[in-house]
Amino acid sequence: MSPDDAYAVELKGVSFKRGTRSIFNNVDIRIPRGKVTGIMGP
Repeated sequence: MSPDDAYAVELKGVSFKRGTRSIFNNVDIRIPRGKVTGIMGP
């Protein structure tokens, strides 16, 4: 498998704010192809 095919999703440096509240800041995530991934929060 080539490095370009290793991940179904790859995000780098993602940040999210709602109003003045920072929800997450500078997050990196890689989701491999063929895997099930869940993301949970409060």
